[in-house]
Amino acid sequence: MPESPFGRTDEGFEDYRGITLAEAVRYLSIERVDLSDAVFKDGASINESEAKGCKFERIDMRNVFVRRKFDSCGFVGAKLNGARLGGEFIGCDFSRSNLSRSFATDCKFVDCKFAGANLSGIHFISCVFDGCDFTGVKVMSGSVARSRFVGGIALEQLQGCITDGVVIR
Repeated sequence: MPESPFGRTDEGFEDYRGITLAEAVRYLSIERVDLSDAVFKDGASINESEAKGCKFERIDMRNVFVRRKFDSCGFVGAKLNGARLGGEFIGCDFSRSNLSRSFATDCKFVDCKFAGANLSGIHFISCVFDGCDFTGVKVMSGSVARSRFVGGIALEQLQGCITDGVVIR
């Protein structure tokens, strides 16, 4: 990603807060970039890219692809409804984000937080949730068929979901 014309945040992140992106971020490796409050339009996405220590807080990524590898990234309050998630999310924070009607297949979530997130109408098929925190999830419904949960979820939290082939450890 090119150097930000807005400089750096007080925390030392490349500052892209509030921008509107109309093109996909593809095949890039980004680190310590702040895209908080950014809006993705006209097919823009973060596709086949790797992000480490980035902020995507309150980002508007409805109905777009969010794929490859995200390590220690914050999606707090993000609008990810209808998003197509893929790859790995390690140590990411989805607290208070809207993931309703989002899709993920063979996706891996490790040590991620979903506290207070909206997970209604999700289609997370054959995913792995290892050490994830679902405390205070507003609604969880849809399908988590063939997914595996290792710690961090109570069976009653999955009551509104299709759970065919689900493994909970």
